[in-house]
Amino acid sequence: MNKAYIISCALAGTLSLLLGIFVYLKNKTSNVNKVGMFLNFGVGLWTWSLFGRELSFEKTTALFFIRLSYVGVIFIPAIFLHFVSSIIKEVKYKLILPVYALFLIFLIFNSTTLFIKDAGPILSFRYYGIPGGIYLLFVILFAATIVYSHYILIKYFKKSEGQIRNQIRYLLFATAIGFVGGVTGFFPNFNIEIFPFGFYLISLYVVITSYAIAKHRLMDINIVFKKGTTYVLLMLLLFVPSFLLIILSQKLFFNNINYLFSGIIFLLLLLVTILFYRIKPHTEKAVEQLLFKNHYDYRETLGKFSKAMVTILDLQSLSKRIVETITQTMGVEKASIFLWNEEKGGYSLFESKNIKMTPSPTIYKK
Repeated sequence: MNKAYIISCALAGTLSLLLGIFVYLKNKTSNVNKVGMFLNFGVGLWTWSLFGRELSFEKTTALFFIRLSYVGVIFIPAIFLHFVSSIIKEVKYKLILPVYALFLIFLIFNSTTLFIKDAGPILSFRYYGIPGGIYLLFVILFAATIVYSHYILIKYFKKSEGQIRNQIRYLLFATAIGFVGGVTGFFPNFNIEIFPFGFYLISLYVVITSYAIAKHRLMDINIVFKKGTTYVLLMLLLFVPSFLLIILSQKLFFNNINYLFSGIIFLLLLLVTILFYRIKPHTEKAVEQLLFKNHYDYRETLGKFSKAMVTILDLQSLSKRIVETITQTMGVEKASIFLWNEEKGGYSLFESKNIKMTPSPTIYKK
């Protein structure tokens, strides 16, 4: 069992799923963000399925996870073509839809021996997919679609200028890392005894690409590496100890470690973390409305009023509106506004409610 490979699967899968959600939430209306999310989900399904394959001790279970991994892999070329087309703003559905349909055919055959006929030991892997009759055709079309996607991206890069040119350059850099790393996974399928070391680069590709999509542009590469490294380190500092704690707890209480179960619990912890972050503001709002309705109402009213203030240009009307809003919302009987009076060198009463104004308003010196 290759522990480094297993950890890489879990890390790449987790980052792909989390950053896929992050990319979508960053801009729900952007086509680039939507397609980018599905691209990350495809990578996430692939890598988490490989995690399950590595922890399988029976051929039937391993074969299930191998076929499940290809559910993610099969559509990656079509999604990537769609993604690139969205970036260069030339989405041609007459081309993209047939490509999706073509790979859908391979998805249908994925459940048969024509695609993956068996699972067996290769290199240091306990089980690896043994290709069927149409698998080679899939690999050829996979490579052709990825090469064509990069071709149109490079073509767009050559005619672009300035910042856009730099953006495409960085995208090419990120995808080169990802696909070079991913393609090495095909070697063992054809009995090429080269360990897929490139797989360890997948996490870096996911971080760079996702952060770039979320920011709507691929900024300076130093910033990309800085942010990407920060996210990876945070993941390691927060979740690796959690994963180890799950494993040690199983050993302590059950005297047995089930890595698949540990991976599922670990993923649930990540999902809870994400959901907590997302629902926290809505929960606070609901509690305030239910238990502290008056407090919530006046705070919301004042917040809306502060935004509306910029539309009132007349000072007298604005002052009157402020006083009326404060007294009604906060339930106070009296309110006043003092403004600086340059002639008298102090603050003079300018507007008030339920306060008797004298002919000579009181002046308050600094």
